Amino acid sequence: SGTKLAILLKILKDPAMTQLDLQGTVFGSTDILITILDTLKHSKATRLNLSWNSLGKKSSTKLTNIFGALNTSRISHLNLSGNHFGQKSGTELATMLAALNNSGITHLNLSQNDFGQKSDTELATMLAALNNSGITHLNLSQNDFGQKSGTELATMLAALNNSGITHLDLGWNNFGQKSGAELATILAALNNSGVTHLGLGWNDLYKKSGTELATMFAALNNSGITHLDLRWNYLYKKPGTELEPDIMFDLLKHSGGAHRNLLLNYLYKKPDTELAIIFDALKDSGVTHLDLRENRIKEVSDVQLYT
Repeated sequence: SGTKLAILLKILKDPAMTQLDLQGTVFGSTDILITILDTLKHSKATRLNLSWNSLGKKSSTKLTNIFGALNTSRISHLNLSGNHFGQKSGTELATMLAALNNSGITHLNLSQNDFGQKSDTELATMLAALNNSGITHLNLSQNDFGQKSGTELATMLAALNNSGITHLDLGWNNFGQKSGAELATILAALNNSGVTHLGLGWNDLYKKSGTELATMFAALNNSGITHLDLRWNYLYKKPGTELEPDIMFDLLKHSGGAHRNLLLNYLYKKPDTELAIIFDALKDSGVTHLDLRENRIKEVSDVQLYT
């Protein structure tokens, strides 16, 4: 109602407000949403959550107007997850994202948008719109990219080369169903792309053999990626022999990556002898940061942790 809108607009001008959560509001009127967003230019809010608003049902023109309203605001973090953008064409998505260029937004969340159903050329067209946009952090998790071929995903990711994107989250994309060769093709597309932080959590990589993981990680050699997040991949299910130096971790030694996140892989379930194999493989690897939180690893005298 007009009264509720007036109250909201007044709240937006409160200097104490730093974030606006409009998740699941589903605005029937584009004009009302634009009015709200336009008011943000008078606010100190830096985070905006527009997830689950069925924005994918709106025309590209309306979406352009919506995001154009964010220009001159202080919003730097924009959450657009769960908006069914997968039903838009690649050109429409590119038009929409182009409206964010130089808007001040640096963190963009496009997770859970069914992009896995789009063609590789459409996905490439969409991501190319982010080139030099000012966006540095891109979340593409939970888009079911596992259904695309390695070549298709490589085409998509190649669009990010020198785009300004440094942090890329590809978690929850069912990559565990891809072959080692396909995974290598995917990661090779990121070589010297400018991406330094790569998230591959929750991808069921435990389903891959040690040799397949080795093939995959070999593609990261001298890629420029310095931070690799492998959380929640249930690697405890891999035998220690599949994680030993000459199969997986030895390849990570030469990848250039210095930060490894193995958080929540239930490594406490592995025998001490297998843990020793894993951590000995990291000796002299160049890894300077190793995140083992929530793995419930007990201190055991015959298990040495090398950093």
